[in-house]
Parts: sequence; structure tokens; C-alpha cells
Amino acid sequence: MSLKTCWDTFYNNTGSASNIARQLAFAGIAVVWIFTNTEKGTFALHNSLLWPSLLFVVALACDFLQYLSGSIVWYVFTRKKEEELGVGCKEEFSWSKKLNYPGFFFFWTKCVLILVAYGFLGKHIINQLQLVG
Repeated sequence: MSLKTCWDTFYNNTGSASNIARQLAFAGIAVVWIFTNTEKGTFALHNSLLWPSLLFVVALACDFLQYLSGSIVWYVFTRKKEEELGVGCKEEFSWSKKLNYPGFFFFWTKCVLILVAYGFLGKHIINQLQLVG
């Protein structure tokens, strides 16, 4: 196995995790929406749903910032390399792994936020089931 294969596997997994995290955040918002009270034309969100709602929205913002930061970092790096080596350059060159740090930060933050949000949402659902039962 080569390092390239390892990195390709890593990027494939993080890409899949990002897609799933995004879907989970939207699904979480949908579940929160189901629990909202819209009687008499007003919108009322139970207090125990405020945190999961906020965390899902912040997770989606982190999803956007993950790709935005990666795009900016890699655009700036690539333009500098083009200026340094020439646009048509075919030679290999090194790069710092630190270029990925902003994207990694937002990726891991997004994943943690979604896990915590689902913890809060699960607690709310359990409390609602106990009230019914």
C-alpha cells in the first residue's frame, strides 16, 4: 500500500462522513420541526429543543466553512506555486500538511456538534416518551 492509497482512502472517508453529517443535520432540523408547536398560527419551540436546533445550524455552517476554507487555502497555495514554477509545470513539489488544518478543524467540529445535538434531541424524545407513558 502506498501513502497515496492511504490518503485517498482518508479523503474518501472524510468526504462520505461530511455528506452523512450534512444529511444528519438536515434530518435533525426536520425532527425538531416535528416537535414544534404551531397551534393558533404561532411558532413555539420547546426549550429543550433550542440547543439541538442551534447545534444543527452551527454544524451546517461548519460544513460550509470546511469547504470554503479548503477552497481558499488551496487556491492561494496553487496560485503561488503557479507563479513560482510556471503554469505548465509538471514537476512534483512538496506541500505542508498544515494547509489542511482549517478544513480538518471545521470537519471535526461539525461531527462533534452533530453528535452532541443528537444527544440533546434524544434526551428530549426520551422525556416526551416518559410523559406519554
